[in-house]
Amino acid sequence: MKAWLVTVFFRSVLESLKPDTESLMKSDSTGKVAGLIITLKGNQNGDYDFYSRYFSPWNGIPEDPVTGSAHTVLGSYWSEQLGKKEMLSALPL
Repeated sequence: MKAWLVTVFFRSVLESLKPDTESLMKSDSTGKVAGLIITLKGNQNGDYDFYSRYFSPWNGIPEDPVTGSAHTVLGSYWSEQLGKKEMLSALPL
């Protein structure tokens, strides 16, 4: 199983996303996609290094409010992007 990873550049975009779960499910016919991770780099003066949301309609979860499995991917991704080993992340409110 794999997840698609998409980076957005504006927090307002991340916060306002309302994915069409039916269309998402139709977008993969292989059965190999488990989720869609949407992430955003935190700002330099902020408390968090990155923000994220995770959608998994393929597993019956329209949106996962905890995103633990997504953070296993995001930790490596943002570590490389930011050149850091320790980071703080948050879900947008």
